[in-house]
Amino acid sequence: MTDRFAQIDVCVTSDDDACFFEGAPLGTEMTCFRMAKGIPNADEYPAGATIRMEDAYPGRIVPDVIGNTRGLLIVSTRVKEAIEEAQGAETEYLPLEILNHKGRPAGDGGPHWIISPIGTFDCADHEASEIDWFDDDVVDVDKIVLDPSKIEGAPALFRPKVEPRSYVVRGDLAERLGSMGLRGLVFEDLEVARG
Repeated sequence: MTDRFAQIDVCVTSDDDACFFEGAPLGTEMTCFRMAKGIPNADEYPAGATIRMEDAYPGRIVPDVIGNTRGLLIVSTRVKEAIEEAQGAETEYLPLEILNHKGRPAGDGGPHWIISPIGTFDCADHEASEIDWFDDDVVDVDKIVLDPSKIEGAPALFRPKVEPRSYVVRGDLAERLGSMGLRGLVFEDLEVARG
């Protein structure tokens, strides 16, 4: 078992020159929440889906991991291939063309991908984590602490049950991605509770 797990932060950009999105990909406005929460969406996903750079964010560089406010994991083909090779759990890989501010293909013109691990993984130590509850429903999560008994056999990429809009990577995948010199990748190591 690996002792390292990291959370990918999709809501930030590490580069002011990089594009950033608030809007949903064209044609997914009513179903985008499914991709952000791990609900299967491939059957509803439009062929030739695009997303256009926004005037509010003048960055024109298309990074390997694109920040957005929709909770989507949008990545380059090389990130997709690294995840796909390591991932053992059900995951949707949905192609997405990035358009520049003028509506033309941006970057190298190659596809980017929305990666959506299907479902969630019960991994949190509820006592050690900082979670606000209302009855049995999670209201807010300030900090996830992983339960070592629950992460045994965790997939390479998964969504925590208490926070399905988050993406957690196992240590081996985190190290591989970290060694690739990726632009836009922001990790935060997660704590594993000690018994």
